Amino acid sequence: LEKAPDGDVHSSLCSAIRQTSNAMRAQGQGVTTGTTAVVAVLAESQLHVANVGDSNAVLSFADGAAKTLTTEHKPSLPSERARIEAMDGGLVTVSQRNGIARVQGQLAVSRALGDFHLEPYVTAEPSTVTVDLTSAEGNGPEYLILACDGVWDVYDAHGAAMEVRRAVHYAERKAEKSRAGYNDDSTAGAEHPQDENATMEYAAELLCDRSLNRGSTDNISVIVIDLRALGKEQHPNRNTRRLEPVPEPEPEPELVLEQETEPTQTTLEMRSDEPTGPLKFSATSPAGR
Repeated sequence: LEKAPDGDVHSSLCSAIRQTSNAMRAQGQGVTTGTTAVVAVLAESQLHVANVGDSNAVLSFADGAAKTLTTEHKPSLPSERARIEAMDGGLVTVSQRNGIARVQGQLAVSRALGDFHLEPYVTAEPSTVTVDLTSAEGNGPEYLILACDGVWDVYDAHGAAMEVRRAVHYAERKAEKSRAGYNDDSTAGAEHPQDENATMEYAAELLCDRSLNRGSTDNISVIVIDLRALGKEQHPNRNTRRLEPVPEPEPEPELVLEQETEPTQTTLEMRSDEPTGPLKFSATSPAGR
């Protein structure tokens, strides 16, 4: 990117992906296998994204909206099917069982790194897009989610953004509680900064786990990037949508048995952390029982 002519990030991203493909070929990799890719570069307030295959980038906004920035390169896409079938021998088949389109009856993506046995029908030429993050759209940017198809098989853009937003809210609330717990002399007045990278990693891991729980059977890789600082800089008076956090695991209730006399009474008290207080159940039995 530093060598990009006139700051042409678009050309640099395309060149980098082509070079990666050529390096795989030179090392004998990707002859009959391949991978998809998505990459993002933030240059000041310009977000540049490139992808090959069905790995996607989703941008979420402070007002709760979300947008898919990338194009999924699948042979079912009219423009991709037309490109493939325009070449000699190019064929796109569609399964009558599940409706999945495949290049030459084999591959369910039409662009990839590797899969050289399906050239020229499958290509490593990426699609690119540039987004101006200073735009007033969505009350400013919030998070960028980069993920492969194991996520997008079970989530749309809005659903994935919602999971990330809740995960970050939950992690930050826990961090605030942790910081508030420092009250000894050695830490009084000291700052206990939250590890932002750890928070984004937590959100990414949670989205992976939730995708598995939803039944995803494909590869799952996720990266979450925090863009809120840029959004606040561009929109200092914006209103950020607040959501309920990811629920914490419920603690096991503690059963307390208290024996009383005259008459004999057993009190079962179920304690929990809920603000409504403990629930008590009492049963009285005749003396001597």
